[in-house]
Amino acid sequence: IAGDWTVGLRKISHIDGREMEVTVFMEDDEGNKWFGTDAGYILKGWRSSYRLEMITIGPPFEQVTEAYYDTEGNWWFADSRWS
Repeated sequence: IAGDWTVGLRKISHIDGREMEVTVFMEDDEGNKWFGTDAGYILKGWRSSYRLEMITIGPPFEQVTEAYYDTEGNWWFADSRWS
């Protein structure tokens, strides 16, 4: 995360007062640090770095109106733009 953030094992805070609680912390076999938050974000920190990357998961839009799981194991999502 670039900017004025403070990262702890229990809380991630921004200088402007925004806060997220860390709900899960894990260090993997390669020394990477993973943080899950109550805001739905996943952050990854590499062993040799002080920087964190925000991991983007899920569809790139907020309003899911359709979800379909096909016979080949693929998920399909749509929002109102495609309905």
